[in-house]
Amino acid sequence: MENSEDIDGNGNIRQLSDQLEDAALFRGLETDERETLLRIMVVNKFSADDVIVRQEIITRDIWMLMEGECEVIKQPPIGELGSPVLLAQLHPFDVFGEMTVISSEPHVASVEAKSDVQTLRLRGADFDQLIDSNPRLACRLACNLVRILSERLRCVDEKLSRSLDGHEELKTHQAWQELRGRLGKLYAGSPM
Repeated sequence: MENSEDIDGNGNIRQLSDQLEDAALFRGLETDERETLLRIMVVNKFSADDVIVRQEIITRDIWMLMEGECEVIKQPPIGELGSPVLLAQLHPFDVFGEMTVISSEPHVASVEAKSDVQTLRLRGADFDQLIDSNPRLACRLACNLVRILSERLRCVDEKLSRSLDGHEELKTHQAWQELRGRLGKLYAGSPM
């Protein structure tokens, strides 16, 4: 069950700002920029098994996990056979939902809470307003989002490469098995 609240009090903002200095979403931002961003973000709390982001829905929100763990799960298309695929496990300071802010396309996967979790959420409308009111901060935030997406793309490239390498190894193994079978028949005097 979702529960949301604003980040209250300057002491909380300052403490949280210091805590998030090295988080990917806040990396390279000055203290006052982190605090500005935190003032427009919302704290959301979810219970274990809650769906925070649903595949095929557009939310235009950027989420950062603060406490707990989540899973990113890709469901097969409606009407098609297949099993859900676990794409990632999220831990504190991981970001999700950012692709919908950039592209305004539906989420490609769902994010489910695996424990009680707390998130920080930057609503898409607030990001749009930030572009007009503080373009420097919006640009720096967008650069951080690009870095996050770039790292994800790099990981997908590596997984795909390993998968293709494994496929090639399997084909090579099968070809060797076939050759050994033919050689065995040839050695035994059987026609191939």
